[in-house]
Amino acid sequence: MNDTTGHAHPKGAHRLLALGSSDRHGERFTMLWAAQLAPLLDHARDKALTPLDLVVLLALVEAMPFPTGRIAADPATLAQRLGMTRGHLVRSVVRLRRLGFLARLPDPRTGEMAYLLNPELASVGGAARRGETILDFSEALERFPVLKRSGRKPKAALPAVA
Repeated sequence: MNDTTGHAHPKGAHRLLALGSSDRHGERFTMLWAAQLAPLLDHARDKALTPLDLVVLLALVEAMPFPTGRIAADPATLAQRLGMTRGHLVRSVVRLRRLGFLARLPDPRTGEMAYLLNPELASVGGAARRGETILDFSEALERFPVLKRSGRKPKAALPAVA
C-alpha cells in the first residue's frame, strides 16, 4: 500500500504510535503517524538527516506540550540537555525545517518564537486539534520559510498540508 508520499508500506502501516505522559489533567499523549516515518528514515538513509538530527527531532517530539503542540524550546537549553553544542543543534533544526519536518511561528500570547512539528508526522490532541495544527503549520511555512542558500524556498519532504 502507498501513502500520500508515494512510499510503499506493509498492511497496517498507517497506524499511529502514541507517546504517553501523565499529568494532573490525566493522560496526555503525542501521536506519531507511522506512515510518515518512511520519509524521515529515507532522509536519514540518504544522509540528508544525520543521527543527531533524529535525536533533536525526538527531543522536540518529547517536548511537545498539550494542548497546543507549540514547543518553546530555547536552543541553548535544549542543546545542553542533549549534550551537544548550540551550533550543532541549530544546524539540525535548520535541516529539519528545510525538509518540512519543523516550522517556527510566534506564540500568540507572548510573541516569542516557538517550534511546531509537522502534524503529518506528530501531533497532540484529537482530530479537531490536529486540523488546527495543520493550518498553523501551513501558515508558519508561508510566513517564516527557511531559505536555501540560493534564496529559493526548499522542497518539502512530507506531503503539503492543506
